[in-house]
Amino acid sequence: MKIKIPFDRKRIRLPRIKKQARIPLVIGAIIILFALGTYFHLLPSIGSLAHLFEPKVTTDPLQSLGDAATPLSADLAKPLIADFLASPGYQSDPLSVQFFDMSRGTPGTWHWDFGDNVTSDLQNPVHEYAGPDIYNATLTVSRGDGTQKTITAYDVLDTRQAAESQMLVDTIRT
Repeated sequence: MKIKIPFDRKRIRLPRIKKQARIPLVIGAIIILFALGTYFHLLPSIGSLAHLFEPKVTTDPLQSLGDAATPLSADLAKPLIADFLASPGYQSDPLSVQFFDMSRGTPGTWHWDFGDNVTSDLQNPVHEYAGPDIYNATLTVSRGDGTQKTITAYDVLDTRQAAESQMLVDTIRT
């Protein structure tokens, strides 16, 4: 014996989605589906197809697995990092700046551009500027394998700090 339940369209109402909310809901659903597909490995990840397009042609003979345990014959070079300190002389000569090379990775040559059309190839030079101004000093280090790195320090005379040291303070008034 089957029991029939009358279906009344007036009693069951599905919520209506306003037109302004449809586009964000569709975009959100696409993002969720893409995330789930990637999480469960149903969709390929961004870099997984890249190996399919690389040519694998070689003329070298195949190596046995016994050679795989041999170490590399040459050590990897340390990364070259350019860095320096600029120390302006405040009391004795405020226009004289001592530059200290702080580079890492065994650089072989140094090229300084002091920002006033004067250059130097010393490792730790001292430079005398003509007058107070904003000078941007650049250091380029390189080594024998052709690697070069460059760094720039802005306002090496630190005119901002010199202006602050000349500020008068009124301590009489409250």
